[in-house]
Amino acid sequence: MDRTSRYHHQSVTPADIPLIRSFMSNAQVGADVPWNWLCDRLSFTFAVSCTMHETSEDEWASRAAIFRDERGDIASIVLTEGENRGECFFMSEPDELPEPLIREMFDFAIEHSSSATDDGRRGLYLRVDPRFPERARLAIELGFTRAGWSEPLARMAIEPFEHGVTADSASVVACGGAPDGYTLIEAPDPRLKAECHSRSFGYADDSEMRSRNEAGFHKLTTMPDYAPFLDLMLIDSNGEPAAMMGFWHDPLLRMAMLEPAGTVPDHRRRGLGSVLIDAGVARLRRLGARSLWVGSDQPFYLGSGFTVVHRWDVYEKVW
Repeated sequence: MDRTSRYHHQSVTPADIPLIRSFMSNAQVGADVPWNWLCDRLSFTFAVSCTMHETSEDEWASRAAIFRDERGDIASIVLTEGENRGECFFMSEPDELPEPLIREMFDFAIEHSSSATDDGRRGLYLRVDPRFPERARLAIELGFTRAGWSEPLARMAIEPFEHGVTADSASVVACGGAPDGYTLIEAPDPRLKAECHSRSFGYADDSEMRSRNEAGFHKLTTMPDYAPFLDLMLIDSNGEPAAMMGFWHDPLLRMAMLEPAGTVPDHRRRGLGSVLIDAGVARLRRLGARSLWVGSDQPFYLGSGFTVVHRWDVYEKVW
C-alpha cells in the first residue's frame, strides 16, 4: 500500500495560527464534547507557554504539521504544547482518519514532536480521544503503552437568559461584583498577571521566569481570540493581585474556556475563584455561550459547578 499517494504534510509557520484555529473550530461545529483543542489552548500555548519555557516560535512550529489530501484540503494537524515535553495531539474532523494518514502522523510525531528525557532517550506522550479507536490501536502496534492517567475535560452549562431578559438589558457588573476589600478589573497589566501567576504557582523568586511570563502575557493580548473584557483579576485594597482568571469564547461552537487561573496563597479560601467564575459566566452568557470548559478535575472546579464529562487517554513511548 502506498502510504504517501494521497496525503502530504507541510511545515507549520507562526503565520498558520489562524488557519489552525479555523480548522479546529470548524471541524467541531455541532459537537457536544470537543475532541480538538479549543481556542484557549492554542492561544496560551503559542503565547505564554512557549515564551515562559524559552521555546521559540520557529522551534514550536517545527514540531507541528498540517496534513493535506490530494485536493489540497486540510485533513489533519499534529500539534504540541510549548513546554517541549513531548506532549502531542492529533486534530481532525469528527470521523476517524484513514489508516495511511494516521501512520504518517505517527511517523512525523515520533521524528519531530518527541522530546529528550532526563536519561537521554526520547519520549512522546500522545493524547487519544477514545472516540477514535483506530489511533489507539495503531499506537499499541507502534510500541506505545497506555498510561495510567488521562486528561480530563470538565464542563459547566451556561443557561440562557430567562424569558424577557436580553443581553442588552442584563447587567454584567451586577452579576459579577467583587467582595469587600477587593476590586474586579479587566485586562490587567501583564506585569500584574505575571506577578499573580508566579505567586500562585510558586516561582515568585525566579525573576527570569517571571520576566518571561510577563512577556508571554503581553503576547497573549495579541492573539486573535483574546478579549480584554474576559481577562479578569481581583486586586486587594493595596492594588496587589489576589486572583486571576482568563476566559475565551468561540462563537461558532458557542463554547467558552477557562485559562489561566490562579489565586495567591494569602488570598485563598475566600471564595475569590468562585467570584471570578461568576463574573466570567455573566459576560459569556451575554455572548451566547452555552458551556464553559476547563481541562481539570480539581476539587475546586468540581465544587464550582463543573462536571467531568470526558477524558482523553494518554499513550506514551520512550526509546
